[in-house]
Amino acid sequence: MLKQGVIAGLFREELRRNVNLQASAIKDAIKIRYDIAVPISKCYRGRHIALGTILEAQRTQFGKLWDYEEELRRSNQGISTNLCTREVNGAQIFDCFYIFFKELCTAWKSCSRPVIGLDGCFLKWDLNGDLLAAVGRYVYNRMYPIAWAVVRGENKDTWGWFVRKLKADLGLELGKDLTIISDKQKELVHDIELELPEAEHRMCGRHIYANWKKLSFSRSEYKSLFWGVAYSYTEGEYKEKMRLVEAYDVVAHKELLNTDPQRWCRAFFNVESHCPDMHNNLSGSFNRTIKMARAKPVINMMEDIRRQSMKRISRQFFMADKWNTIVTPITMPLLEKERCAKKHCSTIRSDFSLYEVNEFDCGYKVNLTSHQCACRRWDLTGIPCKLDVCVLDDNKEDHVKYIAEYYYTHVMKRTYSDNIKPVNGESLWKKTDKPPIGISEIRKPRGRPRTRDRKK
Repeated sequence: MLKQGVIAGLFREELRRNVNLQASAIKDAIKIRYDIAVPISKCYRGRHIALGTILEAQRTQFGKLWDYEEELRRSNQGISTNLCTREVNGAQIFDCFYIFFKELCTAWKSCSRPVIGLDGCFLKWDLNGDLLAAVGRYVYNRMYPIAWAVVRGENKDTWGWFVRKLKADLGLELGKDLTIISDKQKELVHDIELELPEAEHRMCGRHIYANWKKLSFSRSEYKSLFWGVAYSYTEGEYKEKMRLVEAYDVVAHKELLNTDPQRWCRAFFNVESHCPDMHNNLSGSFNRTIKMARAKPVINMMEDIRRQSMKRISRQFFMADKWNTIVTPITMPLLEKERCAKKHCSTIRSDFSLYEVNEFDCGYKVNLTSHQCACRRWDLTGIPCKLDVCVLDDNKEDHVKYIAEYYYTHVMKRTYSDNIKPVNGESLWKKTDKPPIGISEIRKPRGRPRTRDRKK
């Protein structure tokens, strides 16, 4: 017969990830895994013991946050941190904790594209808590963490505080030539318009489609029509795709216009970013990599995120250090794909740098000096499209010279040349003698509370 202490040890990690795990589910799991029948009363007591130890671990680590912040500042010169508390009944209770490493800032400003993905995710605690993160996109089309913060909840105040901190640390000023990608959070839209009025703010097309689909537009035909609009590179192509939507369903066309296509259609994107993304997959990838860390107590979680970032930077640096090509290995296959697609293109020279390229009786202006093409693919991606490749091949030009700098190998190496500095363990921390920080409130389950039939 299992005792309640043993049951608590067996299911502690599962309860940490899912505090709503009920005693009945624990009883069934024990029967399936170990073929042991346990009274439901022992499962109740074991669950209570496990939740108590989890809460105690959180209380202990929240109390050491001042010491942890001091160690981060000692070991990483130039780091920006902000640990905020609020007073409740004379005690200091946790409010928010922001971390921004100088090394990540330097690499993003000098090497990465001017693109930032913003998103928040739930922490798998039984306390109120969310994690906000800013993620960049580097030359190899993968995420680059910039800053993150633990907050009591994802709302207008916390997003405004996070955006202001990010703006100050990155020196974004009014956000000129900056691209922000996020989900459609109303509070975040307002804060970006207020703090970064000159920045381009894109919405995640996947979330836009999910909301639009709920309005009785869930058939596969609607999906094809929506993504046809989203992937349009020019305003002419956008209008043509929208006419197809209107011809298929007038109501769907009207609702699609209400979603503000300028924020999720490529035809309206700023070309300075050299990024055609209309998805917020960067932030989604970051949230997935820290999935296990989000179930741990606060300091363990922050350390896991920091160490994962260190490992990623180190791994990418050693990978890039082995390359002996001018551009990254992913770039040349993309160029070769465009070369194969140019078979129906023909060029007419206008002057030294201006050309007209015809494909299926449609002409496109190509400017080699300014790296611009009327189809906007070269402008948005930074890699010559089939029209541009046709001109370059006719002139026997080196394609590599016309690729955006973000794709060069030396830029990749420079991005990961500096890493986050190591941090000592808890036994080596300097004590700050500040009063311990109290834990935030217990998270209330979402939705209507469960009701049970009580025995009379």
